[in-house]
Amino acid sequence: MAPIVAVSLVLSNRYSSWQELGFLLVFLALVAGAAAVGIGARPPAVLELLARTLRQSTQLPVRLALFLMAVLGVVAAEIGFERILGAFAAGMIVGLATRGRDGEPFRAKIDAVCFGFLTPFFFVGTGIAFDLGALTRDLTTMVLVPSFLLLFLAIRGAPVFLYRRELTPPERLPFALSSSVASLGLVVVITHIGLWTRSMNPDIAQALIGAALLSLLVYPTLAGFLVSRRPAPA
Repeated sequence: MAPIVAVSLVLSNRYSSWQELGFLLVFLALVAGAAAVGIGARPPAVLELLARTLRQSTQLPVRLALFLMAVLGVVAAEIGFERILGAFAAGMIVGLATRGRDGEPFRAKIDAVCFGFLTPFFFVGTGIAFDLGALTRDLTTMVLVPSFLLLFLAIRGAPVFLYRRELTPPERLPFALSSSVASLGLVVVITHIGLWTRSMNPDIAQALIGAALLSLLVYPTLAGFLVSRRPAPA
């Protein structure tokens, strides 16, 4: 959630910096209040109703969680932040309110809805909007893709060598390559916010997404190749 908040503040140009900070504090206060209510207010009658309807066609707990996501998304958008910030906040509240073994059946259902339905639509929409031709439109964009790819390696992979004492020399480079795989979901969200606020050039956004996709393909493949060539222990 922290990267989404930071990007929303940096790229938003709707309000001044102090206004954005004030609105952010108000939004976080609302989220904290909702989380406190969700954790503390657990009347037995309400818990029994939610547990009973979870196994019926009404699926009341799931519907309430989706309703909370929609409400916080609208609130975040009205304040001036990206709607996905509201979705993250709703997930945090639901996660805090359903901790423990009693919440496992509900979390399994909400995972199925989010990862089996909502997330694929998010990535399908991103793939449809992805402009592959923009990567070869000009020399600058063509250079940006490998540059971003190397930056992922430098920023995410290089810190692995700080733990070189815990890794044998043949393990260091494969582990660094595996650690350099970009978080595609986070990259897509950041570029979406940048395009939405018109703070990011569309070609740069496409180059960043293209580099993230390549990191998913190139770095694990190289790491697997290096591991396969490593001599077997005696």
